[in-house]
Amino acid sequence: MQLKKYLEEQSISQKLFAEKLGVHLLTIFKITNKKSMPSLKLALKIENLTFGKVTCEDFLEPDLQEEGKKKQRRKSKNRDDKLELGVSTKAGDKFIQDGSHVKPLVEKKKDLK
Repeated sequence: MQLKKYLEEQSISQKLFAEKLGVHLLTIFKITNKKSMPSLKLALKIENLTFGKVTCEDFLEPDLQEEGKKKQRRKSKNRDDKLELGVSTKAGDKFIQDGSHVKPLVEKKKDLK
């Protein structure tokens, strides 16, 4: 939920909200009007003060929220791919996926000196 919408629904003035957070009114004005983003520390305070109705993620642009979700899906898919490619071929070669590339897995031999 957007902070501005939350404040309107709860009939809380920006001035009162700023006082509860211990910040200047101008800070809350800029955040609610998307002129600036809060620091992580302030975003967490806002999340706590709104009982989780306004979260840290709510301050991200929608494109960034979706991009973050896509990266998470790609990371979990890549982990699965690495497990599948960790098998030997008939020649005994092993391969592993490194990002978008598949490369031979070279094992270092220990010196027995």
